[in-house]
Amino acid sequence: MNHNLFSKVLLFASLWLSSMAAVTTFTACSDSNDDEPGSVSTENAGITNPSWSGDVLLGAQGQTYNLTFTAAGDWTITNDCDWIALSTTSGKAGNAVVMATAKANNTDENREGVITLRVKGYPQTTIKFIQPFSEGEEATGVNAWVRNYMESHYLWNEPIPSLRISNSLNASQYLNAILAGVDANDHLNHDDGHWVGGKREYYYSWIEASAARSRAGEQVLGSGVMYMEPTYISQDNYSVGLIVSLVCPGSPAAEAGLYRGALITAVDGASINVNNYEDMGEKVYDGNCTISWSEVTFDADGYPTITSKGTLNLKQSRFNDVSVYMSKVLEFDNGPKVAYMLYNSFDYAYDNQLITAFSKYKEMGITDLILDLRYNPGGHVISSLLMGTLIAGQQHKGEIYGRSVYNATRMQTTAPGDYKLGDPVTPEMPNGYDKITEGLANCVGLTTVYVICSETTASASELVINGLRGVGIDVRLLGTTTNGKNCGMESIEKTFGSYTYVLCPITFYIENAKGFKDYADGFKPDFEFDDSELYPGDFGTVDDFLTKAALLWIVNGTKPTVSTNSRALGNNSGRHLTLKDSPISKRRLKGAIMLPTE
Repeated sequence: MNHNLFSKVLLFASLWLSSMAAVTTFTACSDSNDDEPGSVSTENAGITNPSWSGDVLLGAQGQTYNLTFTAAGDWTITNDCDWIALSTTSGKAGNAVVMATAKANNTDENREGVITLRVKGYPQTTIKFIQPFSEGEEATGVNAWVRNYMESHYLWNEPIPSLRISNSLNASQYLNAILAGVDANDHLNHDDGHWVGGKREYYYSWIEASAARSRAGEQVLGSGVMYMEPTYISQDNYSVGLIVSLVCPGSPAAEAGLYRGALITAVDGASINVNNYEDMGEKVYDGNCTISWSEVTFDADGYPTITSKGTLNLKQSRFNDVSVYMSKVLEFDNGPKVAYMLYNSFDYAYDNQLITAFSKYKEMGITDLILDLRYNPGGHVISSLLMGTLIAGQQHKGEIYGRSVYNATRMQTTAPGDYKLGDPVTPEMPNGYDKITEGLANCVGLTTVYVICSETTASASELVINGLRGVGIDVRLLGTTTNGKNCGMESIEKTFGSYTYVLCPITFYIENAKGFKDYADGFKPDFEFDDSELYPGDFGTVDDFLTKAALLWIVNGTKPTVSTNSRALGNNSGRHLTLKDSPISKRRLKGAIMLPTE
């Protein structure tokens, strides 16, 4: 194996998928081609960054959907469907936007339309549009439950009563039709979802069904590897290695000795390459496999050497995906005592972990805190309130940390929900949450906190940033721009037959004591650097670039700078490996700020 790790990176999409077990029939607007039954993958079609990832569901009343993509060459679109109008049918290489406008479906049948996109020199790809018919009958069963809750609680509920949606859709499709119908009103629900480059990548609102469900402290079935990133490891750009970024403590992978920075090169005796890396990644996540792995070390100039560590058996079992992945205190001679916490989810089942860690910080008399939220997609608002209380302390007791604001209909009868630092009484727990009182007794009362963040940092994580800033605490951000979830959800569940459905729509904005809530584009870091461009070092050490930057800021009292040539801080030469900027994850970023399930 070549001992140099090359900088070109494979595109590795998220490996999660949400689905519903239901079948819906549709009529096509033209004769279908058996070779092109629906949306075809854009892989090897000369298309990158497509705004669609499968079939496109349109609202029954009509909708304009922006098809955005990057073409490797000149392209053309063929459209044989008379109810879809395209703004253009050809273009040049580069970024492209095609507006697909559907007429209202006033027929008595669902319909589908397929357009064909071809880039010169590449195989064609197809995109299927699905549109339910408008019908007068009321929704029944699961769909009626979904509609009723969306009409009363969805933050942008105004258009929903007038939407006519086919009741033949399954629950997931029905919810998506509602979301698309609201979006058709000048993107009224813009903040329900993550946008990149002017396009919505996904909605935050979701629904799913399962035979059984754990409310909190949910166990995960797998190996315990939570994030990986791919890289080429050969000069021919064929062989691939999977770099472990995150391992859950107490999981099979952690107990087997796998750690952040380990390089996986083979699974069950088969080498990883450009054709199988996604399947190999799934095997690693699932466990019950044998991996070949290596240790990667760097010389003084930052160049890597790969040393084989042989094979490792990764078991599969159920384990607790805890919240506190790491907690430690770094002491400097005649200097500050710096607490470092890698906190990966706001799950109230693990609030005791959080309190225990801060109790130790208080006992040791820490002067500063580095809160690592780069892999934290959010969770329960009460756990975020606990975090805020532990950091802010007694001097801010009773001050507004967050205030939930509902749709206009609910605001006529429901007062805004106030979350106050150190106050155990919350909107969803009027009898009090005792962990808040316990947290106040173990608080550290800081005036400044250093937060490591990324695009994954979302919802309840962003609430920590916004809530603490609202009471005047200096929150200094290091990393990349956060996700931008300034809204939250109240989840409900109900059993229909043998399945329990969990519905989580966006139902409120949350603002801080200053009334600020406009961070849908995310919080921009004070020290901006994409750490995924460097080989990962151990959390909470100077081998981790962002931890080192925070420590330099604390010790020197001034924000550090980055050398664009060496990507270095001080005398550190950096690690010469460029990685993908979005980790592969087994965690689903599917929610916003969560309230406990009703």
